[in-house]
Amino acid sequence: MTKPLFAQNFELITLDLGHTLIWPDYGKLAQVMSEYFDMPITPAMVCAAEIEFRRAIPSFETREHERIPIPQNAYHYYAALVEHCLKQPVGEMEEHFGPFAIEAHHYHLSKNWFMVLGPDAVPVLSLLSKHFRLGVISNAHGTLDRDLEILGIRHFFEFVTDSHQEGACKPHPDIFKRSLERADVRPNRAVHIGDQPAADVGGALAIGMSAILYDGQGIFSEIKIPGVPRFHSLMDAALSLLGEPDPVCPPI
Repeated sequence: MTKPLFAQNFELITLDLGHTLIWPDYGKLAQVMSEYFDMPITPAMVCAAEIEFRRAIPSFETREHERIPIPQNAYHYYAALVEHCLKQPVGEMEEHFGPFAIEAHHYHLSKNWFMVLGPDAVPVLSLLSKHFRLGVISNAHGTLDRDLEILGIRHFFEFVTDSHQEGACKPHPDIFKRSLERADVRPNRAVHIGDQPAADVGGALAIGMSAILYDGQGIFSEIKIPGVPRFHSLMDAALSLLGEPDPVCPPI
């Protein structure tokens, strides 16, 4: 058996959700955008737009946008998708873009665009839950408990820390500290897995946790963080914590 990735004896693993365990419904987004803007937009176009947006490592701004009644982060997200797919600045189509962004955000709150389980999400959670306590730390909009129940994975987690309910977003230390307090676990006994170098890795390291960068789309290959491993496979990240030699998925 290979040596585990970390020498520490971890008790708790916390995971990010979006782009780690759950993913956007690119097909639904493409369909809605195609109908709204009356032009063909494919899931591949939406995925490429989102990768471009994430590479900029945007902050999660919950304050309301100055022109339309949705959070700043939501505005920038939809603007990035529209500008990439339509090849037109939203500033030149504000009257048309504004209503779309509002409608899209309302859909996100009621249904959530991020409702597609990653292919290895359930096998990874099934494996890790046999050896560690699990929790969620996610920048979200207050619907995580509901959405995880719908997806059928809520039972894997002892707690779900939703930034909307906490009033603090990653990488703010409070959201990590409160999670550890709920679990009654010291920072050096916990590791956080997430997809954002600043929000997930930086936030965890700042309070003394260990961190793993999950880069499933190869977006941050140029970023090197000393002591922080990066994996393109969530299962490989999980196996590294266990010291397993072969990526064999456990029965579900």
